Amino acid sequence: MESDRGESFADLLPPLATEELAALKADIGEHGVLCPIFVDENGKILDGRHRHAIDPKAPRKVIKGLSPAEKQAFVFRTNFVRRNLSPDQKHVALRKMKGVAFALRKEDAKKNTQAQVAKLLGVAQPTVASWFSDTSSISSDNACNPRPDARVKVNPKVKPVIADRVAAGESQTQVAADYGVSQQTVSGIVAAETAKQQKGADRAKAAAMAEATIKGDDCGVKIGDFREVAETLESGSVDLIFTDPPYDRDSLDLFEALGIVAARVLCDGGSLVTYFPQYLLPEVMGGLGQQLRYWWTLAVVHSGARTRMREYGIIVGWKPLAWFVKGTRGDKQTWIDDVVVSAQEKDAHDWQQSVIEARHCIARLCPAGGLVWDPFCGGGTTAVAAKQTGRLWLTCDTDDAAVHLARKRIHDAAVAAVAEERTDAADGSQEC
Repeated sequence: MESDRGESFADLLPPLATEELAALKADIGEHGVLCPIFVDENGKILDGRHRHAIDPKAPRKVIKGLSPAEKQAFVFRTNFVRRNLSPDQKHVALRKMKGVAFALRKEDAKKNTQAQVAKLLGVAQPTVASWFSDTSSISSDNACNPRPDARVKVNPKVKPVIADRVAAGESQTQVAADYGVSQQTVSGIVAAETAKQQKGADRAKAAAMAEATIKGDDCGVKIGDFREVAETLESGSVDLIFTDPPYDRDSLDLFEALGIVAARVLCDGGSLVTYFPQYLLPEVMGGLGQQLRYWWTLAVVHSGARTRMREYGIIVGWKPLAWFVKGTRGDKQTWIDDVVVSAQEKDAHDWQQSVIEARHCIARLCPAGGLVWDPFCGGGTTAVAAKQTGRLWLTCDTDDAAVHLARKRIHDAAVAAVAEERTDAADGSQEC
């Protein structure tokens, strides 16, 4: 029997997942091949390639007289319902089935009516009718599923594993089958993980260069957990905490810990302003509210592309800043706008926030010469904003690379500020 490797029949549907193949092999080992291998008159396998791979001597049955499109339809008719395909795999298969439907119609339009095409493919006639009435291209994603299934989502923790398997030599098709996704999805994951690894290597190199440039000056940026760094701060010595903690649910305990630390280091009437995701509002408010008093929520409106939260069906157009105080707000005479129009900045860190809202809050919630503390340094935005507004700052992070890059950014901002001051002074002397 000729192998079906590389033939279009084998490519119509994904291979069995590794576990499914192992189960089939065990069943055949115990009971033998119960269903024959279906082949065309040329010996090409139409159905049963996995059974044939396990037992090449399995009985076969020849299906004669089918056209090329009818052979492809046979593959779908005998497998589409029987196979335990994921929503993503079904979506891809239905796109291919639409293409076969048009091929059948092209072979014999009179014979292959909508009812006949539906029968050959093993689908409902309304499905075929919708395919033929669709004016988009045959391969269009809108052909069979106008709204991609939001349930098809690969766990971020699994993505590096998928990339490693492909890098080790496994086929993308088999890996896709094991995770119930399309080969296109796996290809995208591999490309993204490769780019992430390269970005990580570039970041480490840039951090090493930054460390060498700064030559020991920490620029007010400490390496370490914020709880440990807080022990170096005197009680009531901080005027404002402006920060952006990790957003994931696994990091929720950080907000409660931050509230405990803030209650000690903040001065009476001092403020804590933090970014947080809307979907974690109850948890964030509960964690910080145990030690501090909730005061207000500020809205940061960013220009540019908006994030789609598919889990909630929300197009996000703003970011919230939760504002808490120790006791009550110390300075109620300084007005602060609760809407900040900002811009996206990601040049220093993947999760970098804009300096615009940091500067907005620091200038109004921290007195001149006061101390601003950021427990989660990231790209050093808070420190840069504090420098620009004439405040003292302290920040920290557990990521060594982030710390070195932030120090370099703060150092460069300070150098640029001095150069600007000299230029302004020179311009002023010329005017005199």
